Amino acid sequence: MLKQLFSRLFDNIVYIQIWGNRLKVVDVKSGNEFDQPPFIALEKNKKGQFVVKAVGAEAKALINNPQYEVTNPFAHPRQLIANFGYAEKILLHALQQVFKGNIFAPSPRAVIHPMQKTEGGLTEIEIRAFRELGLGAGAREVVIYLGPAQNKHDFNYAEIKARGL
Repeated sequence: MLKQLFSRLFDNIVYIQIWGNRLKVVDVKSGNEFDQPPFIALEKNKKGQFVVKAVGAEAKALINNPQYEVTNPFAHPRQLIANFGYAEKILLHALQQVFKGNIFAPSPRAVIHPMQKTEGGLTEIEIRAFRELGLGAGAREVVIYLGPAQNKHDFNYAEIKARGL
């Protein structure tokens, strides 16, 4: 009984779909979602370090502003992750937006679903990169899923985990 209550309160599952031009993160339980172009805008601070100034559509709007370095870390001709560090920052931001307002910072279980560039399957390197991307953004468990798109209404984590990579 206590385990079920704890599970309902703290067991968050997120479904992450990644395209080269779109990132969609959905909290399966609440339905909250982040669905934006995966751009990140960075600005150099006084110490010469890059600081994140905007993510998503807000960052994309700054593309022509010379004050910012704007990039899409999922834009690469051969694979889905072009810049791991920036991709991790965008995913972390997306998770924070999806769980905004939660009392506790969740450490969700994540299903990462690459939506493009999966012809012939994924290499071990790509699987590891996606898994580490999710873990680095705060997930406690990551399943890499290839298959038809899922929806939050009939999302079955156990079934996806059994079929995942």
